[in-house]
Amino acid sequence: MDFSFKKIIDKQYDARLAATAPIPEVDAYIFCTSSKYLGENLFPWQSLLIKLYYGLWEKYPITEDEQKIIDILKNVWHIDLNLAKRDPKQIVEILILVLGRRSGKSTQISLIQTYEAYKLICKGDPQKYYKIRARHPIWLINTAKDGEQAKDPFRLCKDNVRRIPFFQKYIDWTKDNEESLRIFTPADLYENEQIKKYNATRPKGAPKKNLLEGSITISSFTTTAASKRGKAIILLILDEFAHFDRAKSTSGGMSDEEILSETPQTDYAMLKALQPSTKDFNIPDQRIFDGKVIMISSPREKGGEFYKHYCLAGGWEQANPQREDINPNYLMMQLSTWHCSPKCTEATFVTDFKKDPIGANMEYGSHFGEPSTTFIDSTKIDEMVDDTRYMTYEGIWGHNYIICADPATKGDTYAVCWGHVEYVGGTGCVFVVDGIHGFRSQFVTNPTTNRLIKLPVQPSKVVEFIKLLADNLSKQGRVLEITFDQWGSTDSIATLKKAGYIAVETTFSNTYKNEIYTDFLEKLNMGAVKVASRPPLRSPQGMPPYQFGWLEQTKLELKYLTKVTSGNTVYYEAPRSGPVQTDDFPDILANMVHRHILYQSGDRQIVQQLSKQIGHPIKKDMGNRPQVIGNLFRAGSTTNRIKDIKNRITR
Repeated sequence: MDFSFKKIIDKQYDARLAATAPIPEVDAYIFCTSSKYLGENLFPWQSLLIKLYYGLWEKYPITEDEQKIIDILKNVWHIDLNLAKRDPKQIVEILILVLGRRSGKSTQISLIQTYEAYKLICKGDPQKYYKIRARHPIWLINTAKDGEQAKDPFRLCKDNVRRIPFFQKYIDWTKDNEESLRIFTPADLYENEQIKKYNATRPKGAPKKNLLEGSITISSFTTTAASKRGKAIILLILDEFAHFDRAKSTSGGMSDEEILSETPQTDYAMLKALQPSTKDFNIPDQRIFDGKVIMISSPREKGGEFYKHYCLAGGWEQANPQREDINPNYLMMQLSTWHCSPKCTEATFVTDFKKDPIGANMEYGSHFGEPSTTFIDSTKIDEMVDDTRYMTYEGIWGHNYIICADPATKGDTYAVCWGHVEYVGGTGCVFVVDGIHGFRSQFVTNPTTNRLIKLPVQPSKVVEFIKLLADNLSKQGRVLEITFDQWGSTDSIATLKKAGYIAVETTFSNTYKNEIYTDFLEKLNMGAVKVASRPPLRSPQGMPPYQFGWLEQTKLELKYLTKVTSGNTVYYEAPRSGPVQTDDFPDILANMVHRHILYQSGDRQIVQQLSKQIGHPIKKDMGNRPQVIGNLFRAGSTTNRIKDIKNRITR
């Protein structure tokens, strides 16, 4: 054996080990506050977050100001940190920060980015530490929808790196630009030293090796920069994540591949493409979980990936804050701007709240808005519920009723509502919803396979309910019509017509939905829609028991209703992702109000439909006075209604 060669190899090995040995590192709190490093005077929420995120609250006891933030989180936002029981070594998979504007978000992002870069350098050879390929690029990424939004934290981070003496010899100045900054690891510097030595031995004019780039990259980019996908990302920050574009659908109908290819810039696509890269920095058997995802944003209306993960973290502003699938490995803060910045008070934003109360409540108050808040004031939805009115299955003398139904699609809810119009002086009127009911699919156990199977709603049962309801409403009042959405309603309409009821199909096209919601929203905003909310004083025999849950579902679906404008077309629909993806009850409420308005006006469409129902044209002038068409009907048995109409018209 050539022992001299072995000594050379051993010497090189020992030299590399020495050059890439771990560097003693300070913790995040010291790094952020010491004048040797960042020297920041942190806001209380920022210092609290550093202690929580890096498990340092036992080492650095909570201050009085930090305790105030903890109390606000618990009392205002229902976020109980319970540090006495929380393990400082608790794994944090995702950090969610729901913060108002001007709260110091960009600064906090830059602090964490800078510290994570510092930790990588201190590993000596981070690729070897995380058991990934030698010199494989490691990325710390901040991404946002807007270019300036993405660059702001990056500029702060770059300034941090430049002014801290520790970083000076590690900065790759040749790769310093507006979107990225490369940093050498000690292993990178060692390799470059070897290249320099090699080049020094080369004769003049002989080719030489190029120096290596820094293998750590701090970068910012917008959602349009799809080329960053597939990188090894140790820190992924999704900045103003609530304001990313949203996928058309994330459940049913489209595969992940289709979503990623069709809408690669959406919140769902970006998270789906980038988050898996953070797994490269997790070594479970050694309890190393250093791949980090931070979602930070001022809120927007409920929906999208930011809101979805907010719900999974146990956020209180959701339909089911006590959900069973809350992820204990999420860490969340939700704070208004005036809770974050000592420079601001709630009074600072009085003008903003006066100009745009809904927008200011999201941007500064840090509250999520309902999806419909872009075109419906959610307080109007709450105010339509009339606590003085009793739900009723029985008609009142002189009132004309319309029953609206929306058949269950894909096994969802079969929705039914009914109501009348009350005239209040002059030409004013109130549209009263007397009742709301739904029929849902049921799950039963198959005795043979012992598995749960889904039993869809039986339309025949709903038709029997509607028949009984119509008969009871007609004992003193008049049922003008029973309307159905066109989907799956043909048999039900035929059954009702055969039994002597006025049953009408209304096709819920985008044009028709625009018409009904235009009428409904106008009346809702005027306070002219009232929904009875008290249990019925008496339920006729055969009627199901009163269920308050259907009213709550109606309010929820209204608050999640979305309005989309494309060219000259307006679409009203349920969100295609998120916790609420149905609009059955808003559709029937809007349809009921719209149909009553048509009857009031003597609309030609109504006349034509009645003509079709009775089998020959209506020649008599219907007029434009309220209730004119309703006067064609008499109180009494619904089974004789068609005959009665014929007699009145042919007389």
